[in-house]
Amino acid sequence: MKAGSKFILLSALGLLCMQISFSKKKKDKVPINSEQRFINKLEGCLAQKDAYCYIALWPDMDTLSKLILEYADKHSEERKEMLTLRANPVELMHKDSVFKANLKQSFEQTIADGEALGLHWEALMPQRYELVRLRETRNTLNEKLAPTRFIGYLYFADLNSTRAFALQVSEILQIKNEWYGGQLGQIFEASTRDEWEAARRQAVADRKNPKPKPDSTQQPVSEDEQTAAAAKPLRQIVDRKFYAGTFDNNINVTLYVRSLRGDCPGGICAWEAMYKFGDQDGVVPLQVTKDSLGKWHFAEDPPNAVMDLDLKDKTYTGTWLSADDQTGYDVHLEEVPLSAKREQKLDRLLNKNLK
Repeated sequence: MKAGSKFILLSALGLLCMQISFSKKKKDKVPINSEQRFINKLEGCLAQKDAYCYIALWPDMDTLSKLILEYADKHSEERKEMLTLRANPVELMHKDSVFKANLKQSFEQTIADGEALGLHWEALMPQRYELVRLRETRNTLNEKLAPTRFIGYLYFADLNSTRAFALQVSEILQIKNEWYGGQLGQIFEASTRDEWEAARRQAVADRKNPKPKPDSTQQPVSEDEQTAAAAKPLRQIVDRKFYAGTFDNNINVTLYVRSLRGDCPGGICAWEAMYKFGDQDGVVPLQVTKDSLGKWHFAEDPPNAVMDLDLKDKTYTGTWLSADDQTGYDVHLEEVPLSAKREQKLDRLLNKNLK
């Protein structure tokens, strides 16, 4: 047999084995059809630090595209996009790979964040969890795909240190009576949601005003000098952005964001922001964080509501959630050019409302 023919035969056999293996895995995958089983599975993935176990909690692009074709309006852009995607298997595989790579990165970041706090994942002992059901939105396709959605908080103890920790998890989805998703959020040492919120606010404050690294070559600083320096933190504003749009295509909203320079990698260490609803006189200051995947988190102070947003092509999209009654809205905010006069007015207003 010629070398070329042998290579083709071996390649074909390899592909056949891969298809059989993949089919077996799909066949052996047990649907998660209860809330408790989903939580148990997610906690197990974390305890084992198994990213691939976590990825399996999400529908793949093939499954998701089929669902979109099933539920999307026949003339919608989403349906047209999925038809185009399914007609190009290579592109479908590419999008699936990118999606799974992002999930893996998110999972590994959560593991690293926990270990930085001193958490021993292998000694994780689940204590309890809270799921808060999100209200119905105006996004018809999302409501058809996953009519039941939750944001959750997982509470667990580290048996090695007896310390308590809490992890926020969003995008918990129920699709056709099966449970999927679980976008991992921030983890803090906490045993209640109030303690988690307090820790998150402190983390935001620490990012805005990072403690200077000690320099052994400098003379000791007096207590009076330290107090004066703390009272006047250095803040260099390097960028300003103004956005306008709606919540649920119904409520008019504007958002103003300022970027601050610092010593962290990339130069931008913190942000200041405020938003205003169309029918309100005052503005609401916001605490801002940005995770390793580029997702923006805006929280009112005090924490009456939060926004989790993605920024693409100068447009913020995502969700707004009330902490009181769990009212939720879809967010769409587009960047608007700023005049010098409006910029000065917004700066004065934000400075007045900063705490």
